[in-house]
Amino acid sequence: FFDSIRFKMASAFYEAPTSFLVNYELATAVREKYPEEPDLVLSDVLELIDTYRDLKVVASTFYFDDGTEAELLCITGTIPVVVRGSTYNFPVRIWLLQNHPSYPPTCFVVPTRSMKLPDAGQNPHVDPTGRIYLSYLSNWSRSFSRLRPLVEEMRHTFSSHVPLFARPTQPAPGPYYNAGYSASQTSSSNYNSTPTYTPSYTANSYSTSGYPSSNPYANTNSATPPSYTPSGPYGSQTLASSQASQASQASQASQLPSKSDEDDDEALRQACLSSLRDTVEVSASRRLEQFRDGKVDAITQLTGQISELSFGTVQLASMQQDMEQQKRTLTAALHQSEQQEQQLDEAIAELEKLEGLEADDVFVVKAPLHRQLLELCADDATYDDAIYHLHKALDRGDLALADFLQHLKRIASKQFMARALINKIRLSLDIVR
Repeated sequence: FFDSIRFKMASAFYEAPTSFLVNYELATAVREKYPEEPDLVLSDVLELIDTYRDLKVVASTFYFDDGTEAELLCITGTIPVVVRGSTYNFPVRIWLLQNHPSYPPTCFVVPTRSMKLPDAGQNPHVDPTGRIYLSYLSNWSRSFSRLRPLVEEMRHTFSSHVPLFARPTQPAPGPYYNAGYSASQTSSSNYNSTPTYTPSYTANSYSTSGYPSSNPYANTNSATPPSYTPSGPYGSQTLASSQASQASQASQASQLPSKSDEDDDEALRQACLSSLRDTVEVSASRRLEQFRDGKVDAITQLTGQISELSFGTVQLASMQQDMEQQKRTLTAALHQSEQQEQQLDEAIAELEKLEGLEADDVFVVKAPLHRQLLELCADDATYDDAIYHLHKALDRGDLALADFLQHLKRIASKQFMARALINKIRLSLDIVR
């Protein structure tokens, strides 16, 4: 049951992804799904998709063998492989498990509608479900293994062991059998060979051996792709046996009744139209992806600019509010300064009107105690000056000692009474000296 689930998932026909993860979305998905080493996984994925532009990253559901499922990142697209001198694009899917990069990814080959997967034992590196088995995956190392060398190993392996084969084409039923084509019959015991068609005409010959020219993923430099037959469980088919089979088929075809040239031209036209249609679809899909990538990048850039502008707008609004508050504060301070300046001008004008005013008349004390205190402080200072000059006169000899002591006793008595009264007034007025 689980093998059938995995086979269904792996062998579904390949379709180019219509939506994939880029830039910020890719970085966010990697950090959410691979928190162990998100930076290493992101750099590894970016290196791979930058090298192979046809590979895209999508988020999808992966079904495990035990029936569980998980949302993982899948790298899907085509990789170029050179087979016998011609380049083919094989579709692959690389699933990154939750514990990546500690464990290797799970890889599948996904056929298109014109291709089929190998039978059991036909390809040692691809099983019938499309799963890929490589020595690089078996020897996966957390420290040294990366996705880009893995894809290069796939290309090298697929060049010698083709992972996909062309589906056999059955002739359309009708009253006449197409004598221009002879198909080699395949059996269950010899499934390592694909049907080979040999046309009866020589001009613009058409062959569907190996990979058909209508394959949308084939990019050949010659008109007819090389015939390639991979080895199977019963040995490989040599070139001589292939030529002998083609000669036998040609002799069988010559014995059948010939078909009209109109039928041959119609078959060639249908083949050319099919090839042209597939080529146009692939080209249009790639151009659409490139156009969408450019628009997504532009939208992401514009979104970032809008976020920066919105943040800048908030900052500018906050700065504007602060400047308005400072303006109001400065306006109030300026108004107060103008008032104080006006008061000073008025005071200066009044003082200029007072001419011949004594300094003592300026200080007018209205309270009686304050006026008395002022007078006593002035008397105390006067007594200090008088005592000072008495000492000077005694030193110079201008005043006799008896006179000095008489005057000093009288002045000191008055000063003592003045200071006692000063202390009493200060206590009553609660003035600290």
